[in-house]
Amino acid sequence: MIAKVPPKRKKSNVKKLINYITIRENLHPDSKDSEIIFSNEHRTVINFHGVMCEHNGLSLETLKMEMEATSKHNPKVKDSTYHFILSWSPNENPTDEQALECARYALKNLGLQGHQYISAIHHDTDHKHIHVVVNRIHPTTYKCISVFRDYFTLDRTMRELEIKFGWNHSNGAYQVSEINNEKIIHLSSVKKSFSDKIPSRIKCKEIYNDEESLLIFARNEPKKEFLKLLKNKNSTWQHLHKMFANYNLEIVEKGAGLAIVDKSTQIGIKASSVHEKLSKKRLTQWLGDFMPYAFSEEKNSVVQSYHPFKSVRDKNIRESQRIKRAVEREKLKQRYRQYRANFHAQEHINYDYYHSLFKRLSQKMKQRRIRIWQNVQDLDLRKAMYSLLVLERAKERLRIKILFEEEKARIKANPLNRKMNYQEWVYQQAEQGDKTAVSQLRGWHYAELKKNNNNKKTVS
Repeated sequence: MIAKVPPKRKKSNVKKLINYITIRENLHPDSKDSEIIFSNEHRTVINFHGVMCEHNGLSLETLKMEMEATSKHNPKVKDSTYHFILSWSPNENPTDEQALECARYALKNLGLQGHQYISAIHHDTDHKHIHVVVNRIHPTTYKCISVFRDYFTLDRTMRELEIKFGWNHSNGAYQVSEINNEKIIHLSSVKKSFSDKIPSRIKCKEIYNDEESLLIFARNEPKKEFLKLLKNKNSTWQHLHKMFANYNLEIVEKGAGLAIVDKSTQIGIKASSVHEKLSKKRLTQWLGDFMPYAFSEEKNSVVQSYHPFKSVRDKNIRESQRIKRAVEREKLKQRYRQYRANFHAQEHINYDYYHSLFKRLSQKMKQRRIRIWQNVQDLDLRKAMYSLLVLERAKERLRIKILFEEEKARIKANPLNRKMNYQEWVYQQAEQGDKTAVSQLRGWHYAELKKNNNNKKTVS
């Protein structure tokens, strides 16, 4: 099961969009009537000329106008229409009620529950799918909901629905793992395993002997230094030899090609297995005929050397640990969501009090204006007194506003009166000794270090 948000070429036309998903002449050409299948105060299910639809408007015919009328209450939002599609694989055929339930669940997870929407089930492809069109502006509060990172929200929703209805799991940003007979949803690994590129003979040696191979060692720092050397047009064979000597390695002729040999153990590997441009043919094209290291007897400062008996971390254990961390951090997020749902501020701003102050001020000024009009006959004097009254009213309004802002700042400054964001909450949990929170902080720290290192490489 997958979710897709069609790309927009221009501002959405809600009328054309609803017509597109509801009017399908090629599906049931003989069907001319509409039939209401189910209806209550929250939603209506209707067979609209052969297309099964669900909406929460007054009627399917007026829904377009209702959406447009709601959108006009928030003119700052340029395009309030949101359209997405839920699709099933060919071997899965959910019932219409299941498909409509999936659409409602997706709207709930996107934070669009209670918004004006319409969903329509299509059978015109090999994959049964349902279109959902929703107004991001709420019909009563007129607030617009952002669907930022909707790809992740929808993909996680797909995994949850697959578990609920027993459907096959599709590939996506999230994957499902079974731990202790419990299905857990977590982010997929974004990096492919490097072990797939390692020859099976060397991979088996690392697994069974728990020893680092020379190939893996050479593919790390020595390879990175070689790639830097490639960018230098003035490089020579001596530069290449010196670079490998810094890692206690040497490049020598062997047969018709070249080999990289560790000086201490005399273990050798094919040079081109480290990088394709280390083949003899390519190096001679770049540096000319092979030349041995002219200073092989000199002692070079070894930056890093190969240790054949160095223990290697088990990739499977590493992956299981990564999944375990992802599961624990997902539980941490669920605890944070529960904290936000149950949060109650200790102190609130009394808006009614300030509204009453403004109201009393308006009534007072109105009465004084009436008295001036009744008692002052001179027109110029009356205008002057009106002007003073306006000035006095402005000063009093400003005083009330300053009082309001001071109280607002005081309440906001108290941490017990506002919800903490996720990072602040994790810091608090870590200070209380929560191991998962400490792990999350460590992950953020490593990610920041990695980001800084990448930025430095980009600048250099």
